[in-house]
Amino acid sequence: MNARHRWVPVLAVCLALPLAGADTPPLLEVRLLTSLSSHSQPNGSPIRGALLRPLVRDGGILIPARSLVRGTVRRVLPVGLGVRRERASMEIAFTEWRTPEGEWAPIETALLRLDNAREQVDKNGRVRGILAASNPLGIVRGIWFRPSPGMLVRAPVGLTGPVGTAWARFALGPIGAAGLFGSRLLLIRMPDPEIDLPAGAELTLRLLSESPGRIWGQAPQESTLDEPLHEFLRTRPVDIGKQAGGSVADVINVALIGSRDLLERAFRAAGWVSAEPLNRASFGKTYRAFTRRQGYPTAPVSKLVYQGRLPDVVFQKSLNSIAKRHHVRFWRTETEDGREIWLGAATHDVTVIFDRSNFSLSHRIDPRLDLEREKVMGDLDFAAGLASRASVKRQIVVEQEVVTDGTLAVGLLKPAEANFEILDEERVRKTSAVRRVVRRIALETRHHLLRENTYYLCFLAGKLLHRAPAQKPGN
Repeated sequence: MNARHRWVPVLAVCLALPLAGADTPPLLEVRLLTSLSSHSQPNGSPIRGALLRPLVRDGGILIPARSLVRGTVRRVLPVGLGVRRERASMEIAFTEWRTPEGEWAPIETALLRLDNAREQVDKNGRVRGILAASNPLGIVRGIWFRPSPGMLVRAPVGLTGPVGTAWARFALGPIGAAGLFGSRLLLIRMPDPEIDLPAGAELTLRLLSESPGRIWGQAPQESTLDEPLHEFLRTRPVDIGKQAGGSVADVINVALIGSRDLLERAFRAAGWVSAEPLNRASFGKTYRAFTRRQGYPTAPVSKLVYQGRLPDVVFQKSLNSIAKRHHVRFWRTETEDGREIWLGAATHDVTVIFDRSNFSLSHRIDPRLDLEREKVMGDLDFAAGLASRASVKRQIVVEQEVVTDGTLAVGLLKPAEANFEILDEERVRKTSAVRRVVRRIALETRHHLLRENTYYLCFLAGKLLHRAPAQKPGN
């Protein structure tokens, strides 16, 4: 984004502020306690979840955090063999929540989005699976460019990828072409097209019914920090940089007080994991997850420094996509009276990009840094890992194109409680090799004929050109 467009994110936030509180349905953030799969989930299956954040209105709690919610899977359409449909889809609805008194009360909700998932939610609240044949390695199948009688030959030949070219130029014959085609099936794996959301996945619901009228307590108030600690945190530098030099969008926006053991225990209970070091093995896993459109929960993060130091510990949280993840880097420091403090920079990766400067894969982050700050603190609250919360107001200047109010969120750590018990085991999905091959041929054939051509690609390019950039360069 050039300089004349830097006002766009700020203007968008300013315009949204007056609308946020007017006639906007409340949102419920829910963590699934049951797994969902289009491969094996029958219509009518029960589902359960736990509320990550309380529903608060005018300082009163209408639905407490950790309240159980339940509902059903209304409709599932699997890909199957790929003959009838290219995408899987699923409709779910949460219809009840359990009050602190143990009674189930009705609610009406609509699914709004999935967190860090490769799947998308459409405007009707339906989960839509991926187009598995549209993957980064699909380009090896080639593209036909203009309608001609040769299309009738080029299209099926192109299904074999490099086989088509080799067959035409070297006259390998049917046996040689079949051998190369089989080799591609073995060496280049197609992503699984079915929807598979494990227990622990997080989603956002829009509450359509009237908000519950009863108040179940008051929202907790922030604590007040003692003056020396407040001044110490207020004066800490905020800038993060690259190890080789240069600024990034990350800033110090979280501070946690306590030992490393308490820190690790709190994030573990909240469902976060440590990142692996960046090396040849982890790079290979990252590339494999990217090309197969899979998740990599412990994927490494880029090497950023604070005050010339690499982070002491990194935590992250993702689902089934390498492109999206929450993550926070922490640097250890101490006050003059010996209090152990972890200064953190939290950002949310929202897509993968190709970095031409160092010829590698990188991420773009959500420019709204304050949302990720609240995500970190909210998850620790859910895991009961914070004894108290406070905030430090700061006036900071950021060089990158991000939006933040500059506030530092501060938490006092305590021993975290065990997370919710998973209510059912992960479903083991078994698909025979024959069915996988048949499904792959069917999906790649459809994709090749309908989408892998110049006209469809030009249509997509036109759509992209009309989209305003919503993400900023990140790490």
